[in-house]
Amino acid sequence: MAQPHVENFIQHQKEEINNTRNRLGTSHPEVARSLSTLALYFYHVIRNLDEALNALTQALEIFKVQPEHTCDLELAVTIVDIGDIYRAMGNHEKAVFKYKEALKIFRENDISESHPAVCGATRGVMLLRRTNVLLDSRQ
Repeated sequence: MAQPHVENFIQHQKEEINNTRNRLGTSHPEVARSLSTLALYFYHVIRNLDEALNALTQALEIFKVQPEHTCDLELAVTIVDIGDIYRAMGNHEKAVFKYKEALKIFRENDISESHPAVCGATRGVMLLRRTNVLLDSRQ
Protein backbone atom coordinates (compact mmCIF):
# COMPACT_ATOMS: atom_id res chain seq x y z
CA MET A 1 0.00 0.00 0.00
CA ALA A 2 1.30 3.45 -0.90
CA GLN A 3 2.23 5.91 1.81
CA PRO A 4 -0.34 8.62 2.65
CA HIS A 5 1.71 11.46 1.09
CA VAL A 6 1.94 9.48 -2.16
CA GLU A 7 -1.80 8.87 -2.23
CA ASN A 8 -2.41 12.54 -1.36
CA PHE A 9 -0.24 13.73 -4.24
CA ILE A 10 -1.91 11.39 -6.72
CA GLN A 11 -5.40 12.36 -5.54
CA HIS A 12 -4.53 16.07 -5.66
CA GLN A 13 -3.08 15.74 -9.16
CA LYS A 14 -6.13 13.86 -10.43
CA GLU A 15 -8.41 16.52 -8.96
CA GLU A 16 -6.30 19.20 -10.62
CA ILE A 17 -6.59 17.40 -13.97
CA ASN A 18 -10.38 17.20 -13.61
CA ASN A 19 -10.63 20.87 -12.60
CA THR A 20 -8.48 21.89 -15.57
CA ARG A 21 -10.64 19.80 -17.93
CA ASN A 22 -13.78 21.45 -16.56
CA ARG A 23 -12.29 24.94 -16.75
CA LEU A 24 -10.41 24.79 -20.08
CA GLY A 25 -11.79 21.76 -21.92
CA THR A 26 -10.64 18.18 -22.28
CA SER A 27 -8.18 18.90 -25.09
CA HIS A 28 -6.39 21.88 -23.58
CA PRO A 29 -2.58 21.61 -23.38
CA GLU A 30 -2.71 22.33 -19.63
CA VAL A 31 -4.58 19.05 -19.18
CA ALA A 32 -1.80 17.26 -21.06
CA ARG A 33 0.86 18.99 -18.93
CA SER A 34 -0.88 17.89 -15.73
CA LEU A 35 -1.21 14.35 -17.06
CA SER A 36 2.51 14.37 -17.87
CA THR A 37 3.34 15.50 -14.34
CA LEU A 38 1.26 12.68 -12.91
CA ALA A 39 2.83 10.19 -15.33
CA LEU A 40 6.36 11.19 -14.37
CA TYR A 41 5.45 10.81 -10.69
CA PHE A 42 4.10 7.31 -11.38
CA TYR A 43 7.27 6.48 -13.31
CA HIS A 44 10.04 8.02 -11.24
CA VAL A 45 8.61 7.98 -7.71
CA ILE A 46 6.44 4.90 -7.36
CA ARG A 47 7.52 2.95 -10.46
CA ASN A 48 3.99 2.20 -11.62
CA LEU A 49 4.81 1.86 -15.30
CA ASP A 50 1.30 0.97 -16.45
CA GLU A 51 -0.23 4.07 -14.85
CA ALA A 52 2.61 6.22 -16.18
CA LEU A 53 2.09 4.90 -19.71
CA ASN A 54 -1.66 5.45 -19.46
CA ALA A 55 -1.29 9.09 -18.37
CA LEU A 56 1.37 9.83 -20.99
CA THR A 57 -0.73 8.26 -23.72
CA GLN A 58 -3.62 10.55 -22.76
CA ALA A 59 -1.26 13.56 -22.76
CA LEU A 60 0.12 12.54 -26.16
CA GLU A 61 -3.37 12.41 -27.68
CA ILE A 62 -4.07 15.93 -26.42
CA PHE A 63 -0.79 17.33 -27.75
CA LYS A 64 -1.51 15.72 -31.14
CA VAL A 65 -4.75 17.68 -31.61
CA GLN A 66 -3.27 21.12 -30.93
CA PRO A 67 -3.07 23.66 -33.78
CA GLU A 68 -0.12 23.25 -36.13
CA HIS A 69 3.23 23.08 -34.37
CA THR A 70 2.09 24.90 -31.21
CA CYS A 71 3.00 21.97 -28.94
CA ASP A 72 5.49 20.05 -31.07
CA LEU A 73 8.26 20.25 -28.46
CA GLU A 74 5.96 18.95 -25.73
CA LEU A 75 4.65 16.32 -28.12
CA ALA A 76 8.16 15.05 -28.83
CA VAL A 77 9.19 15.16 -25.15
CA THR A 78 6.10 13.12 -24.27
CA ILE A 79 7.02 10.57 -26.94
CA VAL A 80 10.53 10.31 -25.45
CA ASP A 81 8.99 9.72 -22.01
CA ILE A 82 6.80 6.96 -23.49
CA GLY A 83 9.94 5.44 -25.05
CA ASP A 84 11.61 5.48 -21.63
CA ILE A 85 8.67 3.64 -20.11
CA TYR A 86 8.64 1.05 -22.86
CA ARG A 87 12.38 0.54 -22.30
CA ALA A 88 11.79 0.11 -18.56
CA MET A 89 9.03 -2.41 -19.34
CA GLY A 90 11.44 -4.36 -21.52
CA ASN A 91 9.59 -3.56 -24.74
CA HIS A 92 12.68 -2.38 -26.57
CA GLU A 93 11.21 -2.45 -30.06
CA LYS A 94 8.45 -0.01 -29.08
CA ALA A 95 10.97 2.10 -27.17
CA VAL A 96 13.21 2.52 -30.22
CA PHE A 97 10.20 3.32 -32.39
CA LYS A 98 9.15 6.08 -29.97
CA TYR A 99 12.66 7.50 -29.67
CA LYS A 100 12.99 7.68 -33.44
CA GLU A 101 9.53 9.21 -33.78
CA ALA A 102 10.51 11.91 -31.31
CA LEU A 103 13.87 12.56 -32.98
CA LYS A 104 12.06 13.11 -36.28
CA ILE A 105 9.83 15.75 -34.68
CA PHE A 106 12.83 17.42 -33.05
CA ARG A 107 14.60 17.60 -36.43
CA GLU A 108 11.53 18.93 -38.22
CA ASN A 109 11.29 21.72 -35.64
CA ASP A 110 15.02 22.55 -35.60
CA ILE A 111 15.35 21.64 -31.92
CA SER A 112 19.01 21.66 -30.92
CA GLU A 113 20.76 18.34 -30.52
CA SER A 114 21.87 19.61 -27.12
CA HIS A 115 18.27 19.84 -25.87
CA PRO A 116 17.88 17.43 -22.92
CA ALA A 117 15.01 15.50 -24.53
CA VAL A 118 16.91 15.10 -27.80
CA CYS A 119 19.87 13.81 -25.82
CA GLY A 120 17.54 11.45 -23.93
CA ALA A 121 16.08 9.99 -27.11
CA THR A 122 19.50 9.61 -28.69
CA ARG A 123 20.85 8.01 -25.51
CA GLY A 124 17.89 5.62 -25.38
CA VAL A 125 18.56 4.37 -28.90
CA MET A 126 22.29 4.05 -28.19
CA LEU A 127 21.71 2.12 -24.94
CA LEU A 128 19.48 -0.36 -26.72
CA ARG A 129 21.99 -0.76 -29.55
CA ARG A 130 24.80 -1.30 -27.07
CA THR A 131 22.88 -4.05 -25.33
CA ASN A 132 22.30 -5.74 -28.70
CA VAL A 133 18.57 -5.32 -28.43
CA LEU A 134 18.34 -3.99 -31.96
CA LEU A 135 18.75 -7.12 -33.96
CA ASP A 136 18.63 -5.67 -37.43
CA SER A 137 19.64 -2.44 -39.06
CA ARG A 138 16.08 -1.50 -40.02
CA GLN A 139 15.38 -0.44 -36.46
